[in-house]
Amino acid sequence: MKEKKECKVVQDLLPNYIEGLTTKETNEFIEEHLKECKECQNVLKNMKDELTINKQKRDGREVDYIKKYNKKMKIWKKLILIVLVLLAIYAISVVYKLSILNKIAEKNEESKNLRNYYYYSITNDTLMECFKKDGIIKMNVRQARGNGNITFWKDSNTGEQLIFWNETKLYDKAEGGILESTPASMFASPDSTANIMMAIHPLVFIGTQKYNDIECYNIKFNTVYEVISKDKGLLLYSNEENNMRNIQYKFNTVTDDDVAKPNLSEYTLNNKN
Repeated sequence: MKEKKECKVVQDLLPNYIEGLTTKETNEFIEEHLKECKECQNVLKNMKDELTINKQKRDGREVDYIKKYNKKMKIWKKLILIVLVLLAIYAISVVYKLSILNKIAEKNEESKNLRNYYYYSITNDTLMECFKKDGIIKMNVRQARGNGNITFWKDSNTGEQLIFWNETKLYDKAEGGILESTPASMFASPDSTANIMMAIHPLVFIGTQKYNDIECYNIKFNTVYEVISKDKGLLLYSNEENNMRNIQYKFNTVTDDDVAKPNLSEYTLNNKN
């Protein structure tokens, strides 16, 4: 009976004995008992085997957890790297687009001050040619089918402005209806805020190309596609929902005869107004 009680005490102490938590005196007591007790030896062996198995399982779970954690971290690192690369590309794109839009606006403002130029514009339904020299502008407009031949004439120096209907030979004083500057691109804005908003828009694409042997920028936004000359910021081609426009320019070739006021004796003043 004494041995059974001693076995019970020893077996209760064995877990701490295995973990090295018992005192020297307790260790001596346990080891003396184990020398003579096969049952407690078996209990000790089973405990050690179970601890080994549990440790292996625990170590395996820890290894699996570490592997999964490292795998997740690698995925997150890749995702973060991709995001950072995309943000860097986007930032570079914004700076690039903004610099080009500012250049176009600057060049276009310079072109508005040109005193001598000619341009020819053709759209799906309208033909237009415009002459400008020293503040005098003469613009001929007609439909692509050849009808509706109209001439606008303006002397910006005196403010006189006339409109001539060449088919009916009528003329009248006009207000508006004549462009005093070159055709404007929707992307040639002098408003810096508008350019910033356009530059950060992800659907605005800007590239380069040659158009009629002229170095140009091409800009696409939604349904709008434009080609703009690099040297003067002038619109050369536009296409919006299949409404195409081609423009050709000449500079410093306009003469006084080109911008001369039409001979009023050949027209009758329109009295309808």
